[in-house]
Amino acid sequence: NTIPIAGAYDYQIYAVTTAGHGYSAILNDVVIGSTCTITVLMYDETGGGWNRGAITFVDDDEIVRGRAALVTGSEGTVDVVLPLGMNIHCVWNPGLFDEFCSFILTNYAGKEIYVSEGTPQAGTFFSFTNNCNQNVPAECTDFSAVADPDGELFVNLSWTNPTTTFLGDPLTDLTSVVITRDNEVIQTITNPVIGGEETFVDDDIINPDIYTYCVYGINSDGEGAVLCETIEVGKFFYMPTEGSMVINTCSGVLYDDGGPYQNYSNSLTSMTIIFPENNNQQIEITGTYELEEGFDFLYVFEGAGIEGSLISSYTGVGGLYNKSTNGALTLLFASDASTSTSGFMAEIHCVENIGIEEETASFKVYPNPANDFISIEGEETFDQISIYNTLGQLITTTDNKVISTSEMTSGVYILKITTATGNTISKKIIVKH
Repeated sequence: NTIPIAGAYDYQIYAVTTAGHGYSAILNDVVIGSTCTITVLMYDETGGGWNRGAITFVDDDEIVRGRAALVTGSEGTVDVVLPLGMNIHCVWNPGLFDEFCSFILTNYAGKEIYVSEGTPQAGTFFSFTNNCNQNVPAECTDFSAVADPDGELFVNLSWTNPTTTFLGDPLTDLTSVVITRDNEVIQTITNPVIGGEETFVDDDIINPDIYTYCVYGINSDGEGAVLCETIEVGKFFYMPTEGSMVINTCSGVLYDDGGPYQNYSNSLTSMTIIFPENNNQQIEITGTYELEEGFDFLYVFEGAGIEGSLISSYTGVGGLYNKSTNGALTLLFASDASTSTSGFMAEIHCVENIGIEEETASFKVYPNPANDFISIEGEETFDQISIYNTLGQLITTTDNKVISTSEMTSGVYILKITTATGNTISKKIIVKH
């Protein structure tokens, strides 16, 4: 009865004689009082664990209330039981190779509350008040996210609404159900039926990619437990491990043989020829690459086969962009016998004529590639700036000299500047996040 505060405690019992104390019986993580659990998802790129790196959870008095560390391997999960209502400060304790470490914190309902970016820095990186309401809805059940098998850009979602609270009591209050794609809300269903079966079709997808869909219920007590599924949407192609392959498409993503999750193989020489679907189209590719600099190369040739002119040669790290002038492009990938990295990713598009006029004035657009914004400077004043994607679809129109690109998908865009004298200037920009 001398417990100072709610939390998880370790108990140890042993007998004492005149010769000393005996062996101990230990009971770990005994939960006392009202608590909330934080789950830490831990990752290490090398597969060797965090090498002394760790997260400690401390209160306002700097008393350690919990700890998480990846001892070995490439990933792991730990649940940290913390007192309810307490202010918690998350502290990164450096290890030997922090640049390979990353982690995600989720709350009691499985919702992400913090995602690490870049190399963790020593010290406090996140603070929160540890609250949870177990009267919120439990997880939906039978959740399914199915991409179109023919590679079209839509996903069929289905699930059953929750019937219990997070605590397990019968659910009597369900005000809405929310569907997200990559943490962005894409649909909210109001007045859902408790235990009812639901469906939704996501047909507002712009580019092939790997997407994470989540669904959760909401009631008057708050957001419920989250259930997620990650799937490939669209057409995905992989460089052969030897020889060559030919594809005819106007959409999709081409990866090295390791795909999005693994490094490419060593000692490769392979080729992929990409043809458009129609004769009056031109293949355009945009993407990123991370190759062993000076040893592994991605070559892009004009036309079908390596007999055409060499357009680009990529090695090291950067963004890639190429467009055919006669329809097809050929990609040749060559790796040496040792050291491989994450490889390359190239989004495939077919370019249609969008009526770009020749330049009649000089404008400077920077930075290019852009991350959060682009700025425009020029010899003439302008009335309007329009940005199109490579399919010719209008993305935005503005008269500002500084344009935010933070919400734009990574890729290639055409910027059209209409000057005060009526001239139209076209610039190609690359957005890379």
